[in-house]
Amino acid sequence: MEQLSPNWVTEGKMDFEHKKYLLLAYLNHVQRHFEEQELYPFMSDLVYHYNNLLTIRNQKKQVKDQFPEQISKIDLQNFKVEYEKILEDEDYMEELESILNFAIPKVQEHLEIGKNLYEEVESKLRISPVGIVPLRP
Repeated sequence: MEQLSPNWVTEGKMDFEHKKYLLLAYLNHVQRHFEEQELYPFMSDLVYHYNNLLTIRNQKKQVKDQFPEQISKIDLQNFKVEYEKILEDEDYMEELESILNFAIPKVQEHLEIGKNLYEEVESKLRISPVGIVPLRP
C-alpha cells in the first residue's frame, strides 16, 4: 500500500477489521521504508494522519458532550447531581471509537520510530559549502 487516503477512517464501510487491515498494511509499508532510512514523505504523512485521528476523536467528544442529559440521581449528602445521556452512541459511532482506540497508539508508535530515525540522521548530518567559496563572508 503506497498511501493511506486522507479520509480512510470515515470513507467506505465502517468496519473495524477492514480499517485495521488498511492501517496495518500502510504502517507495514512505512516500516519497510524506515528500515531503509527513508523518511520522506512517510514521516510527514504519519504526522498528518495522526493529527487527523486526534481531530476526529476530539470532535466526536465535543459532539457527544453536547447530547442532552437528564438527572439520574441526586446525592443530598455530598451535594452532587449525576446525569445520564438521553441519546447513546449508535453502532457507527462505537465502531469509529474502536477504530480510533486502535489506530492512534499504532500511528504514535511509528511516529516515535520515525522521530528516532530523524534524530539519528540529523546527528550525523554535516553541511559544508561546495564549489567556489567567497573570501569575505
